[in-house]
Amino acid sequence: RFVLSQTLTGFNFWYDFSQDRNRNRAVASGDLWTPYRGDPVRLPDGTLYHPYTLPPVVDAVYDSQQVAAAVEWCRENPRKFALKIADNLAAFWFQVESPGKMIITGAFSLAFFFLAFWGGRIAALAGHRKECVFLMLLVVLINLTYAPIMGVFRYSLVTYPPLILLGGASLHGLAKWLGNAY
Repeated sequence: RFVLSQTLTGFNFWYDFSQDRNRNRAVASGDLWTPYRGDPVRLPDGTLYHPYTLPPVVDAVYDSQQVAAAVEWCRENPRKFALKIADNLAAFWFQVESPGKMIITGAFSLAFFFLAFWGGRIAALAGHRKECVFLMLLVVLINLTYAPIMGVFRYSLVTYPPLILLGGASLHGLAKWLGNAY
């Protein structure tokens, strides 16, 4: 029997809930440098699961069971699933191991977005609208791909090359503006 599965997909789905609970507890503590931990990860039936502790074949089978449980949970809880996606769309840009670092990565992402938006606007006005739309769609599609399963800052790093391309036009615009200022 052949089962199409990427190991740890099911684990990551449930680990994401664990991160949310622990992140919220760390934020509620008031200490911005309190790290949160995602362990333990429990399936809806209460089974404790640790990745990398099982042989690869067993791990793949067990992970496919977690994926099936996750899909079933999504069907039974469409509103909660929509909220999980919304939370992950944002967490994708700032979620790291402590609230203090989240502030730093969130500010970094916001600055990057500003430069990419400004540069994209400049490039679009210069006649490169199709290219800008393609790059922005690429960023959005990458974010949407991860959103149902897990939102973590390190996954957003693959969006930075298209954002850098868009942001490059902002540097050109800035140089042009500085040239006109003198």
